[in-house]
Amino acid sequence: RLKTGKAAGRDQLKKERYELLSAHRKSLVREKVRKYWREGALDEGEVDSLIVVLPKPGKDHSSTAGWRPIALLNFFARIFASALCLRLVGPIDQALSEAQAGYRPYRRAIDNTLALKLAIQARAAVGRAASVCFVDLTQAFDTVPRKLVARAFEAY
Repeated sequence: RLKTGKAAGRDQLKKERYELLSAHRKSLVREKVRKYWREGALDEGEVDSLIVVLPKPGKDHSSTAGWRPIALLNFFARIFASALCLRLVGPIDQALSEAQAGYRPYRRAIDNTLALKLAIQARAAVGRAASVCFVDLTQAFDTVPRKLVARAFEAY
């Protein structure tokens, strides 16, 4: 299930190279992956990743906030991570609240924004006010003045 055209990790192995292997060598790769799955761990060298930074479009690249770090995994680590992801997606999706929209299949964070807008409009249509508190925790989690937030919630 790995995608083609993706950057390789430190091992420089890509799906395109795997596709060129003989049937025998592909079976050796599959057996190595099964071994890792049974043991629940990869060899130490397999988990080494290459960290690169990509520019965020429309951001100031003279600041660290204008760059996005990504980890390029080695080939076996990518296969292992992909298999693990496939097994976890279903149970995690069932455990998450319906209100969680970001980073979920067929949903977007903007969906919750629309739901909030519709709720405010519905209250306005019957002459009722609405109070909304939005806290963006993506970058400010460690700097949120928690006492101030608690007081704001107590006020309503």
